[in-house]
Amino acid sequence: MLTKFDNAECTKLQKESLKCLLENEDTRENCTAFFDRYKRCLQVSGVDAVVLA
Repeated sequence: MLTKFDNAECTKLQKESLKCLLENEDTRENCTAFFDRYKRCLQVSGVDAVVLA
């Protein structure tokens, strides 16, 4: 069974999403596109994830 950490592309997208949150603390909606790509990656990979955004 894959985890969200086994997929290099999803891990990259996760890091980009978290970086966006750090850079946009007051405007989280600026990071929606990052989290949407990350969630889509996980869905394609068949991995469940807890999403904070």
